Amino acid sequence: MNKGVGSIMGLERCLTCNKLALHEDTITIPVSEYEAMKAAADTSVQRKKIASYRAISGSKIAKNPEMAEFIIECAATMTVAQVTAACKERFGNATPSWSTIFRFLDAIKKGGR
Repeated sequence: MNKGVGSIMGLERCLTCNKLALHEDTITIPVSEYEAMKAAADTSVQRKKIASYRAISGSKIAKNPEMAEFIIECAATMTVAQVTAACKERFGNATPSWSTIFRFLDAIKKGGR
């Protein structure tokens, strides 16, 4: 391959189609396949989060990773009462009680002990 702009950027000519392509251990895939892989990875991450929260707490909060993460994030700067109010704004009637939120946060702090 000639030393040119392509080699500087980490590109080389494909021997099959003569288009510029990344070299070495890089592959290319269609966008649709990439999106499907990302969706599968997100699902896997959600399952792991649910499993980790359930290992720490048996509450309904632990079964909802979006709510659990929201509560944990809010608790860093808010009181339990403020977290409860923020949950009511975001989750409406699905908001757990003050005591459920308190117990969940306590379990998270103790690491499930």
